[in-house]
Amino acid sequence: MVGTREDITRAVIEGTEAGRRGDPPTVCPYPRTSLLRTAWIRGCGTALTREPGRSQRLQGERCNGANLGLS
Repeated sequence: MVGTREDITRAVIEGTEAGRRGDPPTVCPYPRTSLLRTAWIRGCGTALTREPGRSQRLQGERCNGANLGLS
């Protein structure tokens, strides 16, 4: 199932809000095969890397499929 633009935008916003709360990408509510999961993780990752001070806390951590629950 492919999400509409509205659904994708909503997923990015939800992911961004989750990232700002400090939620890890592994708590994504969408199934692994969903395009909305990709959008949610993108929003979450953007928030985690763009928030002041977060980049220092995340320094040294690698983002890969295993720690995102994609493997």
